[in-house]
Amino acid sequence: MLAVGMDVGGTTARIRMTCEQKVLFEAEGSGGTLLGLGEDRLSSHLSACLQAAFDSTGKKPQEVDCLCIGASGVDTPEAKQIYENILVSFGIRREALKVMNDGELLLHMFDEPCVVLISGTGSIALGRDVQGEVVRCGGWEHLVSDEGSATDLGMRVLKIYIHHNDGLVSAPHLCTLLEEMTGIQSSGDCAEFAAEHIMEKDEIARLAPVLEKAAWAGDAVALSALREAAQSICLLARCARSKTRAAGRIPVLLWGSVLMKNMYMQQFVTEGLRDTCRVVLPEITALDCAVMVAEGKKSCCVKEVV
Repeated sequence: MLAVGMDVGGTTARIRMTCEQKVLFEAEGSGGTLLGLGEDRLSSHLSACLQAAFDSTGKKPQEVDCLCIGASGVDTPEAKQIYENILVSFGIRREALKVMNDGELLLHMFDEPCVVLISGTGSIALGRDVQGEVVRCGGWEHLVSDEGSATDLGMRVLKIYIHHNDGLVSAPHLCTLLEEMTGIQSSGDCAEFAAEHIMEKDEIARLAPVLEKAAWAGDAVALSALREAAQSICLLARCARSKTRAAGRIPVLLWGSVLMKNMYMQQFVTEGLRDTCRVVLPEITALDCAVMVAEGKKSCCVKEVV
């Protein structure tokens, strides 16, 4: 069986090709969403990943038995159709495709009602209800949603910088870190940076680590901002959890760079959810999960957060 798994996030796309469960090719390239890139650029990014795999292995697109792609931004039937059309135009048979949101992909790790809470460049909470249907809350892009995401944290960094300069708060460590990273030297520079990059989620999101570093350095306002961000994303998880209509403490899987790498965010979110949920972390990657689905396997590889 020739299987292909793809994990396409807002920043990075990862691909793995296997034959009879033996890895033939694995690589990563540029990711992005349909809304952020547009159909033509998205097609270019996906095609580049696929072309590298087929060039390296000598396999042909028509030979693929199943390609599973979990992609950020596959939020509507129309978006799913566009992804399918891109892959079919590359040569993959339509009947071999499994196209889904990257969060929906992770739901395949569970047989029971569950929630996947993702915070990376963007954020979303997805769940599977008692009848097996997928439910969601959030994930409607950064201008109106993406609570608790890296983009949200990055915007908080810019606001705190200006508030510090105005004398509203004290955040000396955050200001130094931001200036060293971006070259910003004044509130005017900061406002100009925000205006220039407001539609570029990646540029705003890359500022997110400044908030955690400033909190570790002792800026109380940075720590408070992280708590507020965690509370906002907990609301998404609770909303999705209620839509599952399940009894008991169902699992909530934390996923995405913010919840996996920012220890403050992971701690605050866990504290905010563990009264009604079992907060768990994955022991495999989203790409592993995509390949498992493509190969027709299932495994609940998670550990509970203590």
